[in-house]
Amino acid sequence: LAIGMDAIAARVVALATSLRERIATVPRVRIHEVGEQRSGIVTFTIDDVDPYALAARLREERINISVSNVDFARYDFEARHLDAVARASVHYYNTDDEIEQLVTALTVLSS
Repeated sequence: LAIGMDAIAARVVALATSLRERIATVPRVRIHEVGEQRSGIVTFTIDDVDPYALAARLREERINISVSNVDFARYDFEARHLDAVARASVHYYNTDDEIEQLVTALTVLSS
């Protein structure tokens, strides 16, 4: 509470924006967000890589992401022909180094 909600919100938006911009440069990564207002949740896939396998592989690197599948957003996912997406969630306590670790791991896994 001492940090303040406005500062926390600004930090989350900044980290998520950085993550989106950085992973957008990784070959074969597709960001799957369509909303006007962005949150700290970044959804993406890597062409020909199962999101569940991706999450398991990243977990080996001590990087935690989750997977959302069609059961969580049937109308949206079916309309966009998605079965599942990887979901990286940032929070105010995450660091730029942690963003870099994820981007580096995705770069390796996408090649």
